Amino acid sequence: MDNIRKWVWKVSKEKEPFIKDIKVLDNISNAYHSCVNEDMKRIWKNKWYEMNRIIANQLKEERRHEYETKTSTSLSR
Repeated sequence: MDNIRKWVWKVSKEKEPFIKDIKVLDNISNAYHSCVNEDMKRIWKNKWYEMNRIIANQLKEERRHEYETKTSTSLSR
């Protein structure tokens, strides 16, 4: 069991921004599921989808930057 915890910790440190985003989505989801008021549920649902769009755009930007860096490096050779 101890080995598993160390491995998970290493993965979490490498993917820290992603892990933080997942925690934010989990918190929003928990807030949605604990709400009784339908208006508040709609607000939390919209916030969850908005956060997904933000994360997706960040990932696209990172991938685009990696691609441009890789392309410019290979062209300079």
